[in-house]
Amino acid sequence: MDTKFDPKKKMDDLPLAIALPLVALAIVIGLYFCLAGRGNVHLFGDEFHSIWHLNQSYGDILKIYDAHGSGVALPLIQRFAVDIMGPGLWAYRLPAILGAIATLLVIYPAASCMVGRVPAVLTALSLSTNSLFLFYCGFGRSYLLALFLAIVMAYATVMTLANARPKPWWHAVLAISSGLLPYVHLTTVAFVVGIGMTVIVCNLIMKRYRDLAWLTGSLAVGATICFLLYIPAWDGLWNFIHNKTGKGEVEHFAAFDVLDLLTGNRVITMIWTITIPIAIAGLALARRRSGSILAFAVLVPVIALVVTQPAGMTYAYARYLLPALPFMIMLTFWLFVEIIRLTRLPTPAVHAVSLVLGISLIAISFWAGPRGAEHTNDGPFANT
Repeated sequence: MDTKFDPKKKMDDLPLAIALPLVALAIVIGLYFCLAGRGNVHLFGDEFHSIWHLNQSYGDILKIYDAHGSGVALPLIQRFAVDIMGPGLWAYRLPAILGAIATLLVIYPAASCMVGRVPAVLTALSLSTNSLFLFYCGFGRSYLLALFLAIVMAYATVMTLANARPKPWWHAVLAISSGLLPYVHLTTVAFVVGIGMTVIVCNLIMKRYRDLAWLTGSLAVGATICFLLYIPAWDGLWNFIHNKTGKGEVEHFAAFDVLDLLTGNRVITMIWTITIPIAIAGLALARRRSGSILAFAVLVPVIALVVTQPAGMTYAYARYLLPALPFMIMLTFWLFVEIIRLTRLPTPAVHAVSLVLGISLIAISFWAGPRGAEHTNDGPFANT
């Protein structure tokens, strides 16, 4: 097995005494932006689509996949939250808030496994200040829950590849996350299929046939879970798919417009456009098996959008790509750190330079983005 990929052999990696405080800082920053004032901001746009489900029984919600793409999981969680917490904006937005918190907690261990501790720390800090992530932290839809499950699924696949005898519970995590992802948001079907096929091919190449059987079984269980959950709403689901893909008006926009929403500004968009393909190639040349997971986690959602071209505007396409966002950031910072390593500085110096420059770039990017210097406090209208 390639020892460069083994997460248990992080030779010369950043000490946890430095990494963990920075990760804690990222979590605190993300939580502040996620929670501050969310209970006072008016509902806006797509948030209204699932309100009418709140007066329905759980049995009725299970049978409905409405034309607005609310899905089934979102209104179920919202109805449950309102029953527990009482009617209010906090309860209604609980799926997004829970997804944001869970993402902030899992992003570092997942990224550390895939790209190492220094890029993982920078990824955590970058995601906690990313404008699109922060917007959907308190937006009453299921995009952040899908983002969290996408990270978990990728994490589980990497851990199964990284160990000659992966622990069985990683297969359980893979099955549950792959089954729930399309149920939480339908657009993640491509992500699930892409990652699933990637890990199967990797095991075939490595001739790990015993693990291949486990993985295939895990993915089959996940598919069964998703199918069974959707059975009550099957007719509505297929009507939605028929009406959403290849029909309706699609706003004319450039690919860079979508990336601008993901990054926060055009300069970072251009940097990502250059660095992400180079990082994918670099990971492939380094024989890092995590590279295949990262590559497909980024490319498959993009290809799926290009092929299906669902009706929607720039923001719709950007939020459909949210599950790919953390992997884009991981690739960028992996390449960033590797370039600094080329200076042949001592390892502690590489860590110090990478963190200082990386954090500075994140701060500048945040300052130049919509939540930075140009941000205005819109009070209850902040979601507009």
